[in-house]
Amino acid sequence: MKRIIIVVDLMILAFLVGFFIGRATENRLGQYDDRADKAWRKVEKADTPPVTEDSDANQIEKIRTLYRKVFDRYPDSHWADDALYQYASRLAISQEQQFSMFRRLIIHYPDSEYADDSLYAIAYANYRLAEERKAVSSELAESDLYYDRSLRFFGQLLTDYSGSSLYNTSLFNRAMCYYGKGQWSLAQDEFRTLRIDLANDPIVHEVVYQLGRIAIETQQYDGAIAEFQNVVDAGLEILAPNAQFGIAQALFAQGKYEESISAYERTIENYPKSVVAQDACFYIGWAYQRMGKHDEAIIQLEEAIEDFPRNENASNSLVFIAQIYYDQKNPDGSIEAYRKVVDNKDNFSYDMRRSALYWIGKIHEEEGDTDQAISTYTMLVKDYAEHHQTHHHPSNNINEEYIQKLQADRS
Repeated sequence: MKRIIIVVDLMILAFLVGFFIGRATENRLGQYDDRADKAWRKVEKADTPPVTEDSDANQIEKIRTLYRKVFDRYPDSHWADDALYQYASRLAISQEQQFSMFRRLIIHYPDSEYADDSLYAIAYANYRLAEERKAVSSELAESDLYYDRSLRFFGQLLTDYSGSSLYNTSLFNRAMCYYGKGQWSLAQDEFRTLRIDLANDPIVHEVVYQLGRIAIETQQYDGAIAEFQNVVDAGLEILAPNAQFGIAQALFAQGKYEESISAYERTIENYPKSVVAQDACFYIGWAYQRMGKHDEAIIQLEEAIEDFPRNENASNSLVFIAQIYYDQKNPDGSIEAYRKVVDNKDNFSYDMRRSALYWIGKIHEEEGDTDQAISTYTMLVKDYAEHHQTHHHPSNNINEEYIQKLQADRS
């Protein structure tokens, strides 16, 4: 009997110890959650209204520090993934540190409501990097590296988060990666599938527009016009101007210059505030030139340059005018146009100004005005000592020896 009592007492003791340990653990967990909640409320208050990339640098750093405290000190709290996502979002876009933080969230909090957003952010940032690299470099391997990374991350999102609100957008961007890589067939197949699957999604209009762009790239001009017309008919303010301009471009590419001019004029008339309306003013001039209407071309291009001097087509158009004058055997008009290029350092690159100065000298030389040719070439050698980036550009042949030969021939 005594042994039984001892056993019962031990059982009671174990129960009491377990009870107090449980209560202590529960208290510690409660305190952990309370501290986490307090840290989160502090950063939430400090980040209201939200700090953005335009905010003071010290304020941005303060917010980052507060968010970091939440997920570093309370990684098991309800707010850890929220804080990690907000922290990563405040880092500079495409920074490797940002990618690292988003990956950390995906790995440690795969069920977080921010996991798909984080994966999408990495995928899209790589897509933007690919686009930037392609714009500034002719090395396709460099841009393809980022396109391939983007494809991998978009693919992971589509596989792991099929219920995500970003699913359809990821499908679209995956097709855009193929477009960026110049894989027209793959891109076209993807967009055609999306056209059916996303028929009731507003993004379908963007899909149709991209199909038009692919048709242009693959010289299926009638198909491009049909696709672009569908977009124009949909009346979307964002896409319609580019689609109307695309129709004009397809007609231009087919040599249907009169029809293209009409289409460019519709772009200007219907979407006067769009960038492509400015572009259309220049392309009308180029269409006139292709038709052999040189005077109309010059008038149109000069008006476009005056109205839109900062448009990317302005500099090329001034050179184009100089070339038209040259083809018309009008050396004075050509030299005047080239001189405007040489004298405008703000809007023309070094190579363009160097090339223009060369052509001024070349025209003088061809016209038998050796003194002016020598003077111009001397200025070229002196003021434009670095060669033109295009290795075989004729201006690179002008040197002191060439000038001395001209002087000798004049004698």
